[in-house]
Amino acid sequence: MFVFGHLGVTLGVVFLALRLLKLRTKLEIKFNRRLYLFVFTGSLLPDLIDKPVGEILLAGSISNGRIFAHTLLFNFLLLLFCLWLYKRSGSREGREGSREEREGREGSREGSREGSREGRGLGGNKNGFGFLLFSFASFLHLCEDRMWLTPETLFFPVFGFEFPQGAVESHWWDFFLGCFFGTYSPLRGAELSYVFVSEMVGFSVLLAFGLHHFHSFILRYRMSNQRWSSR
Repeated sequence: MFVFGHLGVTLGVVFLALRLLKLRTKLEIKFNRRLYLFVFTGSLLPDLIDKPVGEILLAGSISNGRIFAHTLLFNFLLLLFCLWLYKRSGSREGREGSREEREGREGSREGSREGSREGRGLGGNKNGFGFLLFSFASFLHLCEDRMWLTPETLFFPVFGFEFPQGAVESHWWDFFLGCFFGTYSPLRGAELSYVFVSEMVGFSVLLAFGLHHFHSFILRYRMSNQRWSSR
């Protein structure tokens, strides 16, 4: 899977997962720029790490763009780190929320109630939730790459401490050029290319989200103009 596939498919899966979470727990989580950044960065993280290392730094030896960051071990450690950041962010927000609540009691009781409702959105940790999405998006990258077809990498180091050997190219940029042209070739032999289909699906999801946000922007712009004209 290439760039659009990872970005779009991961965004679609995360969106559906949050919708399901809302139905099960009545918890509504709205996408903002911060969450988009976490999802998009996490969806490309394994390639951002492994492609430069395996296909550039180690191009003359292992020449494999799916190594350390494409393992369950790496993603498990990433999950633990993100959980730590989530709890750390929650404790900081809890301290800030309690301080604001005390100030709210002195000022306005209504403002205090609104602040406490916002603080309970994600267990008092609405900002730290992005770290969990970051880890989830990185794990989805492995699923989209169908890493179960390469168990030596996925379950590293169960089958040994060596990664599968890739095709050594004369120049490292030959690999990336081959990936680009191979990705946008609809057919691979007599079968439809999985990478091409995933790219089209991912691009369609990104286009749908882009059109939705553009439509929302136009509506807000018209409403603001109407308010100003009414004055």
